[in-house]
Amino acid sequence: TNWSEQLKAEGRAEGVAEGLAKGVAEGLAKGRVGTLVSIARRRFGEAAASTMAALVGSVRSEAALEEIEGHLLTSENGDALLAKIRQI
Repeated sequence: TNWSEQLKAEGRAEGVAEGLAKGVAEGLAKGRVGTLVSIARRRFGEAAASTMAALVGSVRSEAALEEIEGHLLTSENGDALLAKIRQI
């Protein structure tokens, strides 16, 4: 009936909106990880950046990304950065 079709349409619209929001958040986090790795490359060289990329490539947690940012800013060298990231 008409009400069941309306409920289905609303459910589909809600699902699409949730999927889109999740996709956007995932894309933003992935881009942020890429930026952090790029900064690590400039500060500490390719070896540290490559290892960092392997360690944080799948990180999507806002809290974890903020912690990584802090370590990137405060670490004295690439080894110190990687040691801190491994503890997250």
